[in-house]
Amino acid sequence: MFFKKEVKISKNFGEEYIEKVIAFLSTEFTISFKRTNVIEMDLILYDYIIDENEVTFLSESRIGTSILGKKKIIEKIKKKMKEENTGLFDV
Repeated sequence: MFFKKEVKISKNFGEEYIEKVIAFLSTEFTISFKRTNVIEMDLILYDYIIDENEVTFLSESRIGTSILGKKKIIEKIKKKMKEENTGLFDV
């Protein structure tokens, strides 16, 4: 059984920010875009396949961006974020 984990990564949000994050992560992970789902004007879900795991970026204006996915892949992403502190992840 796989458990999902959600981690807030930034106060930044929106498509432009997500593109920067994906570009950063693609140096270590295999990433493919799956879909975008607009829930409300200020809440958009960006779904990606990262190393064969579905990962969702929840982007909400005035709140920021979180990532949601299986615990194992989220832990790998967090590790890369900490190792290469680029300023993209400010939480």
